[in-house]
Amino acid sequence: MKNGWRSVLQADRLARALLQALHTLPVLILLIIFSLHPLAAANSTLPGAVTSPYPTFIHLAVEWEVTGDDNLNCTVSVQYRKAGDSQWRQGMPLRRIPAGQSTGTSPTFYWKNKLSGSLFSLQPDTQYEIHLQLEDPDGGSVERTLLARTRAIPCTAPDSVVKYVTPATYRDSSQTSSPGDVLVLAPGNYGNGFTYRSGAAGKPIVLRADRSRPDSLVKFDSFSLRGAKYIILEGITVTGGTIDLQSAEEVAVLRCTVNSDYGIVADDPPGAKNCYIADNVVTSTNTWVGSSMGADGYNEGEGIQLTGPGNVICFNLVKGYRDCISFMEDNSTADQYCIDVYNNDIYVGVDDAIEADFCQGNCRIIRNRITNCFMGLSSQPGLGGPTYFIRNVMYNIIDCPFKLARYSKGDVCLHNTIVKVGDGFRVIHNPTYAYFRNNLTLGGSGGGSFGSYGSGDGRAMEFPYADSTTSLDYDGVGTYGTPFLAKWGNIRTYSIEDMRAQTPEKHAVLVDLNVFREGVEWPAPAVPEREPADLRLRPGSVAVDAGIAIPNVNDNFSGLAPDLGAYELGSDMPHYGPRPESATGNAPCDYSGDGFVNLIDVLVLLLDGRKDLQNPALDRNGDGAFNIADALSLLSDISHGNCPEYYYLLSSTASANSAGEISELSAGEREYLIQMLGRMELSEQQEAEFYRVIYGVSGESALPRSFALAQNSPNPFNPSTTISFDIPAGESRRMALKGFDVRGKLVRNLVEGIRVPGRHSVFWDGMDETGRKVASGVYFYRMESGDFSRSRKMVLLK
Repeated sequence: MKNGWRSVLQADRLARALLQALHTLPVLILLIIFSLHPLAAANSTLPGAVTSPYPTFIHLAVEWEVTGDDNLNCTVSVQYRKAGDSQWRQGMPLRRIPAGQSTGTSPTFYWKNKLSGSLFSLQPDTQYEIHLQLEDPDGGSVERTLLARTRAIPCTAPDSVVKYVTPATYRDSSQTSSPGDVLVLAPGNYGNGFTYRSGAAGKPIVLRADRSRPDSLVKFDSFSLRGAKYIILEGITVTGGTIDLQSAEEVAVLRCTVNSDYGIVADDPPGAKNCYIADNVVTSTNTWVGSSMGADGYNEGEGIQLTGPGNVICFNLVKGYRDCISFMEDNSTADQYCIDVYNNDIYVGVDDAIEADFCQGNCRIIRNRITNCFMGLSSQPGLGGPTYFIRNVMYNIIDCPFKLARYSKGDVCLHNTIVKVGDGFRVIHNPTYAYFRNNLTLGGSGGGSFGSYGSGDGRAMEFPYADSTTSLDYDGVGTYGTPFLAKWGNIRTYSIEDMRAQTPEKHAVLVDLNVFREGVEWPAPAVPEREPADLRLRPGSVAVDAGIAIPNVNDNFSGLAPDLGAYELGSDMPHYGPRPESATGNAPCDYSGDGFVNLIDVLVLLLDGRKDLQNPALDRNGDGAFNIADALSLLSDISHGNCPEYYYLLSSTASANSAGEISELSAGEREYLIQMLGRMELSEQQEAEFYRVIYGVSGESALPRSFALAQNSPNPFNPSTTISFDIPAGESRRMALKGFDVRGKLVRNLVEGIRVPGRHSVFWDGMDETGRKVASGVYFYRMESGDFSRSRKMVLLK
């Protein structure tokens, strides 16, 4: 019993001592002790490493590892800017990626607890400053800033040595080539091609078909780039075999024509790394019939099939394959991070158009045009994410526009347009942590069985395995020729009002075929194949202004809110498939650095040229200095789609009529710009658009409707005054403004020459033509332009 009381007394003393100690602890230590409670620690966020892995030409990935945050309410906001710029731009917040593992794959793939995302539509070979703000209401508020640089687009070395080779001399010339050499391949049959040497960073070895004789081809049976580094293969034709990129790094395959069952491939680990596959035509012979469709159809072949990180697949035409563009699966997967697939034209894919399976983070499937394909976009599965599907256009798809299968995790689907028979918004597999916004989907009549598979019954939405981790809203859904029915899990709704009330689509919009411009045909029957459709929106349709703003994705929307689907109303059609050579070889056009190409860049070029006439970056025509011809060259490139940026902007803004606004111009800068524009012999429409940019209002309202001469101010004055006058659009711009004394004698010639339409001001310092001060008294000033003549009186009082 004594021992028992002794234990009680010892415990009491210990408790008293602990209580006394707690009274003396600082509040901060108390908070630390509380944070060590298991529940608090599990929900609060402890930040880890921040990285930007595998940069590509126009995108950067950001990953921030964390521990804790078991309730998944941690957020990271993103800002970015070019290094050295003062103004930040908003990025899309990072996606929350809980630690996890794949289900039913071989092997099992694991990923860490993190937040991850991408920055879009950047400039190549440019350093960016990225600011991250982590917030967790359960504990954790941290800022981080990092620098990351986009990759430079491969190009010929400036000091390259050009060598001309033939089929007979190719092997010896290739074996003795040095970094920076350009081998120009004469037309002929080369058999099976190999590359025997590698280039170096900044000095690739270029193997280029001689295109001076377009009627003659440089032909290969196959071409192996296995293990090669820093090679550019350009313009060859391969028939029957493949272009093999296995273990290649920093290799570019450009403007080639491949006609074979397997086109451009690196289908075993380690695959290819940081390779560039662009402007190629890759074709095979699968036909658009029901028996060919689906995974077990009578089909074969892969158009462009790669594994490995950092690869860019863009502006290709791929036609007639089982899968037109595909990543590898299961055991064949190797570091499928940060892969870009954009602006490809895909036609007839009898299984998947783009199979972005087993993406391990920040794969970006953007602005592709997909026509006559069994499945549209596949993520089977996504390994944590994010896998981005943005602004893709799908017409005459049979089964699913989004095949998010095998328990795919982390798919992000934004601004896609789908028109198909059967179910429209059809996601019949089992994704988790998926995110849908601003898509436009239309299903309807003409569905049924195609081979062993079906297209659905024509429902507006078929999403049977939805769970609470999936977020969707602000999407346009509808049917053509079938009753409205939307299925979300076990919930069936038969009107758009019920859909809004009973599903997460609280802001869904009911759409039909009339949201598009005239001439869009319903794709029934789905066989035979159909030509690509123009699915741009009709002005005034319900899809206009019906979306939600998403930073760095739809920043330049033109109305009250972003439009639904792939195309913002009034924007130019993106370029799909191989680009003209004039665009890929041109100088960049985004002089303002705002991520867009428009008239602002012409004005910034003019202002920069005013400061530094010898700046080589402003000398677009190569005459050794900046002058008005460089501004005209830039305007021409913007107007004719010859800017490199035009082909990678996420929102189509590269148009001479997509003006934007420029802020913080001084009066002197505006006057300088007006004078320079007056020398450019612009059209009336171009003048109006430039004025809209300069003055920040519409071109029509910015320009005066008639000539006008304002009263000088101040009046009376001493010693100087300002006279303003208006010149309307479309009128004669040659004018004169002169000052006279009361006897009609000319005192000062204030303005004489051509002035562009708009409001102008001129300063009179009270001096005559000889530079002498005039006496006090009454003076008159008269403006003349064509048939217009107007005079006013002013008084100088000393």
